[in-house]
Amino acid sequence: MEMSISLKLEAKQTSIRHNNRTLSEEEYQEPAHSHIIRERTKDNIVIRQEPIAEAYKRLFDEQVAEYNSRQKRNDRKIDNYYKHVQKSKTLNLQKEMIIAVGSKDDWDALSYDDKKKAGRAIEEYVRAFIEANKSHIYVYNAMVHLDEAGAPHAHVNFIPLAHGYRNGLGTQPSWSKALDQLGYKGKGKKPFISFRETEVKRIEEALKEIGITRKVIGERNYIPSIKKYKEIMELKDRTKEELQKLQQDFSTKDNELEELKGKVEAKEIDLALLDGELAEKQELAHGAEESARQARQQAQEAQGEAERLQKEADRLKSQVIDSNRALSEKDQLINRQEAQLERNDQLFNEQTRQYDEQTDFINRRTRALKDIERASRVIYNDENVRPNKLNPDEVILKKEHYKNLKQRAGFSDIIGNFASTIVSKIQQTSIYKALEAEMNKWKNAYNNLKAKYNKLEKENENLRQELGKLRHQNDVGRDLGMLCERYLPQDERDSLYRRLSRLKKEEDKRLERDDFSYDYEL
Repeated sequence: MEMSISLKLEAKQTSIRHNNRTLSEEEYQEPAHSHIIRERTKDNIVIRQEPIAEAYKRLFDEQVAEYNSRQKRNDRKIDNYYKHVQKSKTLNLQKEMIIAVGSKDDWDALSYDDKKKAGRAIEEYVRAFIEANKSHIYVYNAMVHLDEAGAPHAHVNFIPLAHGYRNGLGTQPSWSKALDQLGYKGKGKKPFISFRETEVKRIEEALKEIGITRKVIGERNYIPSIKKYKEIMELKDRTKEELQKLQQDFSTKDNELEELKGKVEAKEIDLALLDGELAEKQELAHGAEESARQARQQAQEAQGEAERLQKEADRLKSQVIDSNRALSEKDQLINRQEAQLERNDQLFNEQTRQYDEQTDFINRRTRALKDIERASRVIYNDENVRPNKLNPDEVILKKEHYKNLKQRAGFSDIIGNFASTIVSKIQQTSIYKALEAEMNKWKNAYNNLKAKYNKLEKENENLRQELGKLRHQNDVGRDLGMLCERYLPQDERDSLYRRLSRLKKEEDKRLERDDFSYDYEL
């Protein structure tokens, strides 16, 4: 048997309490729920029931925590992502997909057991749909309704998932981007049309198992909502019933008219045979003509009613076209908003890049300053600086201290270049004034360091002079030694050498007490 397949998408309108049949007694009495056959509600198929707020916690809490950990400002942190998305103008809180098989006329001619078989086929399709699309479509509520007159249908509520965002959470609920990542490309309604065609084919395959083939009615049906769809179908059914009733009335009147015509003919024959009954037969014919006139009038009224109903159907069709046009304009607006959002993302990324460059510059500057500070902590004493005994004009330093002292000697050029770079960079940022004060601080430190460097140079000059004296004394001592070796006896030479050794030890102790170091303070 052939039946139509309907797959429609609700944007924001949904009623989980209606879908799950968790209505109060007062709500069941409302006209909106009068179509529910409550004794059949037990046959509805529950596929999944999860509160949407809990679903949002399951999907996004870990990413929200990671996002909040990166924020330095409390006003940028997200307390509740579900409420955050509710306020968003670009994200999709949820979507509802409604899948129906057949029409009221189809199922009026079939048993309730056949309807339950179709419901189980729809259930199998929905479960396969959940598994196949779980990376981009999270279904939090799904029900198959069998307790309504007409077609069995499913309400599938889901949260779209789009991945790879650079700003905010990495995964966000966006239906358009989710469709794109599922492979449904294009602008406007094209991605959803492709998605709908794919899923309808899958529903068709599931229904073949129970002997139902798809009946294509027209090309596509873009009724904006299931509520509107039901209203149109109910009007269609009422119109069809009224037309059938009018056709029956017309047929009855037509039969009566034919019957009256036969009677007229019979009376005319009788009139020819019975002249005496002419007046009576004329009166009877007049009555028959009046009945025929009334029948024709009723038939014309029925035809007028049928034309009125056709006009009403045309008016509803026009409303559907207008609704589709409004939806198309809304899609265009959404596309423009998404384009603007993309431009905002690009601007934010550029600002982030500039901030990273400034941060990197400040970090390099800080490391350089720390290196200078460490270099300034080295203290020089007579363990690190000693005279060259071979050349009184020279001193001997450890390699590492020589390198450090060379660094200090070139500190003027380092500071000059470094200060020039700092000024150039700082003048391009909003923190120029604050860093300018710090720069002045470093200039003062440089001047202090230069003064201490000059002091060290002066001390080194004094040291070189003392080494010259020592060298001269060493030459004199060497000459005296030669004279002593030549003219003094051995015991006098030994006595003199012991005295010189004692004097040398005293001089070494004196040199140990001398301080050739300096301290650098910032």
